[in-house]
Amino acid sequence: MPCQCEPDMGYQEMKEETDRVTAMLCALCELWEASGYPLAKLPPGLHVWWDRHKEVDRKRILEEQRKLDRLKTRASAISKLTTEERNALGL
Repeated sequence: MPCQCEPDMGYQEMKEETDRVTAMLCALCELWEASGYPLAKLPPGLHVWWDRHKEVDRKRILEEQRKLDRLKTRASAISKLTTEERNALGL
């Protein structure tokens, strides 16, 4: 029988458990990849998950960087305004 999570878990508890296990699996795959072992030696399907997970992480990191860049640009623009201009804009 394949491994599965506990059947009595509620949605939130299952989500937290899934996130925790995903983080552990991600860390293990990073170590595996960094060690130089071929991904083909991973259990069937895991390398597919790993490739997909890396792409999701790449997109998330890119979006987080874009948000940070927008916040920095906004802060820079606001810092150039006079107090009167900030008040006029409700800032």
